[in-house]
Amino acid sequence: MKARIAAVSLVAALLAIVVRALPAAALEPHENPETAPLVFDGVAVLQKYSQALDYVMAENTSAMEQLQEQAVPANIPQELRNTVDSFLSSSNSLAGQLPLLKADIENAKTMLAQYRVEDARQSFPEIQARLSQAYSQLLVMDNAAADTGRWWNADAARPGTALRVAYDDVQTKLQGLRQFLDLLDNMNLSLTRQTEAILAITEGDLAKVEELKGLLAQEKASPEALAKVEELKELLTQEKAS
Repeated sequence: MKARIAAVSLVAALLAIVVRALPAAALEPHENPETAPLVFDGVAVLQKYSQALDYVMAENTSAMEQLQEQAVPANIPQELRNTVDSFLSSSNSLAGQLPLLKADIENAKTMLAQYRVEDARQSFPEIQARLSQAYSQLLVMDNAAADTGRWWNADAARPGTALRVAYDDVQTKLQGLRQFLDLLDNMNLSLTRQTEAILAITEGDLAKVEELKGLLAQEKASPEALAKVEELKELLTQEKAS
């Protein structure tokens, strides 16, 4: 009987210790993964890259700047630290470039719709310069992601493993970002062709108009753009006939 009482007392004492410890454990703060510092681990670094790419596509420069400040790779070797810094710095720059590019292209479309042809034509070199900068930043990000992947042999990791999934996710998002820049580049080229066509129409150069129409069709310009060029050409033809 005494042994049983002693055992019960011991269990009660242990339970009391556990119960007293529970509130303290419940109050212990959990680290927010959004603000957690970068860890020297392939999956963690690649996940930061993926998060950065999400911010770039969302054109969220403030979140990108915050991520860059939080993700200081202090415990990463120097040879890889520069790579991580390059990826995040270029991501930050590109996040700021995208809204400017989109705004410039929209302005050029507006000017062209208003037949402010000379104003539109003068805007294209600046748009092209922004596009070149954006492609350069993306190239830095591509190279940094590849170097980071090689560091951990991510491309050789088995499909489905955390490292391979994180690496493939970054590569997929980089490809999507490149396709978006290609779309903006094609829009700028199409607007340039339309501007040249309108100038050729005003100069009465119908052969040049047909050439530009063919190029626009090959470059898959919008039907509205092709219709507008054809409409202006018909007006010019009617004026010449009369």
